[in-house]
Amino acid sequence: MVSRVAPELAVCDGFRVFAEGVEVGRVEEIWLGEWAEPSAVVVRLADGRRGLLLASDVAGVWATERFVTVADTGRLLQLEPPHLEPDADGSRLPAASWRTSGDVLAPLEQPRRAGEQPRPVGETERPLWRAVGGVYLTVATIVTLLIGIDILLSYLVTGSPPY
Repeated sequence: MVSRVAPELAVCDGFRVFAEGVEVGRVEEIWLGEWAEPSAVVVRLADGRRGLLLASDVAGVWATERFVTVADTGRLLQLEPPHLEPDADGSRLPAASWRTSGDVLAPLEQPRRAGEQPRPVGETERPLWRAVGGVYLTVATIVTLLIGIDILLSYLVTGSPPY
């Protein structure tokens, strides 16, 4: 079955994947179907696990914002490690393949403080007051060091305090 979002999936390599408003991972590979149309994508979760997201489970692809959303009924199927299948007679190149275990992957719950809203995976933005406080602390440290060096140099040159 060809999904309505299959053509857009062809260009979503590296896109962020969101399920229920939370980032669950990034698109790592695009899998092609019978007629070379995108039929699924491999999603790498933050903890390194890989899941297969079928094109029918994709709600939409936003190319300008570089993200994919999973449908409400969508699911990530767990992928087993890839297997190398050597050719017995040596006439062809060896082939690698992935298989799903059939298990559905649940995104990891992120630890939160009481009352804190969930954040997308990988978001490390600090609050504005911490950034401003860090800038003021850095400037105050530099000014204090420069004044101290000035007083020390004048004391060494004249032999008495500068005041």
